[in-house]
Amino acid sequence: MNKHHAGILLCSIIIVLSLLPLASAQPILTQLVNNGPTSNRINILVLSEGYTIGQQATFESDALDMVNYLLSSPPFSEYENYYNAFSLYVTSTHPGSDHPSSSIFRDTYFNSTYDSYGITRLITIPPNNFNSNYADGYGKVVDLMSTYLPETDIILMIVNDTQYGGSGGFLAISSINSAAPEIVAHEIGHSFGDLNDEYEDITPGYSGSESPNTTAQTDPKLVKWTDWIVEDTPVPTPEIAAWANRVGLFEGACYEPTGWYRPMLNCKMRSLGPAYCEVCKQQFVLTQYQLVSPVDEYSPVTPTISLDYEESRMLDVVAMTPATHEIAFQWYLDNIPIEGAVGSTFNATGATVGLGTHEVKVLVRDITDFVRNDPFGLLNEVLTWTIDVTTDYICGDVNNDGVVDILDITYMVNFKFKGGPPPAILLSGDADGNGVVNVLDIIYLITFKFKSGPAPEC
Repeated sequence: MNKHHAGILLCSIIIVLSLLPLASAQPILTQLVNNGPTSNRINILVLSEGYTIGQQATFESDALDMVNYLLSSPPFSEYENYYNAFSLYVTSTHPGSDHPSSSIFRDTYFNSTYDSYGITRLITIPPNNFNSNYADGYGKVVDLMSTYLPETDIILMIVNDTQYGGSGGFLAISSINSAAPEIVAHEIGHSFGDLNDEYEDITPGYSGSESPNTTAQTDPKLVKWTDWIVEDTPVPTPEIAAWANRVGLFEGACYEPTGWYRPMLNCKMRSLGPAYCEVCKQQFVLTQYQLVSPVDEYSPVTPTISLDYEESRMLDVVAMTPATHEIAFQWYLDNIPIEGAVGSTFNATGATVGLGTHEVKVLVRDITDFVRNDPFGLLNEVLTWTIDVTTDYICGDVNNDGVVDILDITYMVNFKFKGGPPPAILLSGDADGNGVVNVLDIIYLITFKFKSGPAPEC
């Protein structure tokens, strides 16, 4: 083969290769927000769709914008420290998504498409009405999540297409249109909060159902969000401006114009744009505490502690940090609240706990205003230690010199009447065993030493 023919062949190979689809790069997991261990954080995973090779930085910027949008509104903004966020960059051959009604088809990793089920702005991935193969869409999502972040609690997908659109369910999908994140914020209500839609448009195949934010109950005392209804609010509540900012019982919810009720006149679960109502915010906080504990760390981690009567051990709890309020603590000794012990640490001394086996516990509680009804105690965490207190001492040997003699009587007299130091081990001064160190113990020791009385029994 001469050089001319070889050059033509090489040029032809280059042209052919340039026409072939670009090979998909290895998925890349990047942590966007790090607020603590994945084991005690709510972990958001954002997947890329319609982003091509070389667009990793663009995707990660879009993903961070989406996460920040979600965490910018209450109650998420109050609990931002409870969340981690990760992006998983997978490449597509073409940018964007399919638009079948415009005869636009693109080769993307998850095979996303607009125009799903006849709705222009509804973006879905298979299985859908265009492709019934689970493995072409959701199967890939589940495989990636299981491989790269099995601790995922919230999963999102950003489609690199500027046309408004999205969808929800197990996976919340949004385009990069500036208004589309509101779709995700709404859909998170379903997938994360188990909330129902509050709009009343009749939708074939859908009907009313009980949920944290929808009900058919009209008895004010039995309405599940009754703790949020002010006493003078009429129930059911008229749909007029006078009650627009109150929690009540507004008719029309979960695709039913009558017979089903929602908590407020408007809410993000009814229409895009408004904030979540108080009942929905409460549900999000309760859901958070189904997944995480208000306690991040504690020590000692062993449940049983052995102490000498003169020893002490610091018990320490590190709690989560909401944005504008504190986590509350109360320590207990044998189920009795310890007065003043309301901090994150407690110095357990043998003398304070007392001889024998005792239980020391701490109740850690989020006292947030977002929640008025926590029937299962989700906002509470209880940590318990069993403390065994022992000591080696001679009853009546208050000066701790190894014998019970007149010097101990002198020591007790100085302690009780002349401001002298207390017994080295206070219990050793309880000669009569009545639980109190007083003048009766002095008399008891005198009787023992000089009148053949009974030996001290502390």
